[in-house]
Amino acid sequence: MKRFMNQIGIKLIGIIILTLIILLAAEIFFTSWQLRKDLIQTIGQSTYNFSEVIKNSLRMSMTYNDDERLAVMIDHISEEPGIQLINIIDKKGLVQHTSDLSMLNQEIDINSNLCSPCHDNSVTLESLSLNDRIQIEDMANEQKSIILVNPIENHESCWSAPCHAHTKDERILGILEVMMSTEHIDKIVNDTLKSVILNTVGSTVIIAVLIGLFISAFVNKPLNEIKTGIDQLASGNLEHKIEVTSSDEFQKLASQFNRMSERILIAQNEIKSLNEHLEEKVEQKTEELKSVYNQIIQIEKLASLGKLSSSVAHELNNPLEGILTYSKLIQKKLYKKENPEQYKSIIEFLELISDESARCGKIVKDLLVFSHRGDEAFVEFNLLDTLKRSITLINHHLEMNNIKLEKEIPEEEKIPINGNSQKIQQALISLFMNAIEAVGKDGHIRISLSIENKNATIRVIDNGSGIPKNDIEHIFEPFYSTKSIGKGTGLGLSIAYGIIANHKGTIRVEETSARGTSMKLSLPLNKTEVENVT
Repeated sequence: MKRFMNQIGIKLIGIIILTLIILLAAEIFFTSWQLRKDLIQTIGQSTYNFSEVIKNSLRMSMTYNDDERLAVMIDHISEEPGIQLINIIDKKGLVQHTSDLSMLNQEIDINSNLCSPCHDNSVTLESLSLNDRIQIEDMANEQKSIILVNPIENHESCWSAPCHAHTKDERILGILEVMMSTEHIDKIVNDTLKSVILNTVGSTVIIAVLIGLFISAFVNKPLNEIKTGIDQLASGNLEHKIEVTSSDEFQKLASQFNRMSERILIAQNEIKSLNEHLEEKVEQKTEELKSVYNQIIQIEKLASLGKLSSSVAHELNNPLEGILTYSKLIQKKLYKKENPEQYKSIIEFLELISDESARCGKIVKDLLVFSHRGDEAFVEFNLLDTLKRSITLINHHLEMNNIKLEKEIPEEEKIPINGNSQKIQQALISLFMNAIEAVGKDGHIRISLSIENKNATIRVIDNGSGIPKNDIEHIFEPFYSTKSIGKGTGLGLSIAYGIIANHKGTIRVEETSARGTSMKLSLPLNKTEVENVT
């Protein structure tokens, strides 16, 4: 019962019914009071009119002082329905004629309710209003009576009558008191009150039923749906949806609840998915860390190999210089002989040894320059010279793989660039080696240098198998490599990208397909205008 009474719909119905009862009770009270007042006013006016009729009817008997006839007429009139008492009282307060013989010749107290309207207020009887002339008296049988006081004026027929009982100067000869029962009024009021109460009760019941149906359909039902949804959510059923068809606040609340449950369900599924794949992801990250660790070891090996290469190159440089010097010296001595023609083949061998020694010396010198760390200071240098040195360092790889190199670069031209030539050379070699590895045996590579929009542009075009679309956006990322394990660290293009970006240049894949790839490298020139190099 307590749970039933605590429902919001029951509370709303109770409050509304209580409010209706209070308002209707006030309306009933006011209506009955106003009805009684109006009826008393109407009955008072009717009583006054009736008293005028009585007064005029008795005037002839009073004029001729015919007491017997006057008494008979009063008795007959008092027998009319509703009339309880008729008194004729003289100015001295004596009851001269009455329908109740027990009151005959009695003196009315001047302080009684009957006399107080005139004597207490010092006003004349004829100037009193109708409301002042009417009084309501409680009778012994718990009933009420209306008492009307009507003055008996001194007319000419009175002071000129043969009896000459009154003088001409007297205005009021006495009063006519008429007492009428209010039983009829009470019956009308009570019947009306009963009808109003019955109508009120019926209306209240009908309104309460209609309000109950309305609250049940538009308040309790949506609330029960929302409560069911909350219970389902609390029990773990996140797929439950609240069905509210109305377009009011309950529908908005249900929509918000459904969205909340959907988000909770999505979050729960994500957490479940994370828990299910956590071990797999841990293993995957572990493998990635192992791969990175192996690549770091490979980088350390390459760094060590670079230091070793630098030392070896430095050690090889002195013997090569000695071979070159002694081959040149022997050539000179053979030319000084009397018959140098007989040493022609030996001289040719010595020239070959000199040329190859010089070429090896240049390679070693470039290798030393490449392996030297140098500082990060930017100075102006000729990009063409750096490009040629870089090509020289990869010639051996081209010959070993029988790769044809096509060059489209100016022979004698200065292309000024502000930067670090060793870093640029490192980036170019990384780019060239990437192309060599892409074409493999018997491939073809074309290297071009041109001036475009105040930028020095180098293109490296190979006829390899191209770069897959999924890999294009990752090729400049550190440790990203499409080569098999052991054939690359995934750092070459990443380092090249960093070097070029540090020089305010760009490097990108200009074009790629199954027929090959074109890489474009651009660096800003160090002066405003440079003639185009073809």
